[in-house]
Amino acid sequence: MCHWTRNRAVNSPAGFTLLEMIISLLILGVALSTIFRLQSMSIMMAGNVQFETVAPMLAQKKMAEYMMTEPDELASDSGDFGDEYPNYSWSATVDEMESEYLDATGERLRAVAVSVTASESTYSYDIKTYRFLDPQQ
Repeated sequence: MCHWTRNRAVNSPAGFTLLEMIISLLILGVALSTIFRLQSMSIMMAGNVQFETVAPMLAQKKMAEYMMTEPDELASDSGDFGDEYPNYSWSATVDEMESEYLDATGERLRAVAVSVTASESTYSYDIKTYRFLDPQQ
């Protein structure tokens, strides 16, 4: 039996068999699909990181504008950030606070909420604060 195996190895043509080629292509296909999946995930994560960096800055900027607004001009609104950040939009809501515990003070308290969204994704960043309106203004 050893003699037959030795003769067969000597007499067989050099190269890969069909089975070896199929297995190597299968391994290559699995490796490439894994690499492409990782690449797409890293691109998606990079987009998420960009949103998580830009959106808080834009929300704080818009919230600062609302904090500087005159009390009688304080109202809900929405819009975009223009050419500087064309893919981002914002919406702001201003609600009166009503509470039996606040009494007359509650009439001068406003809840201001700002939401920043990116148009190419479903991401949204929300920030909320309260503003006390000075009775002398």
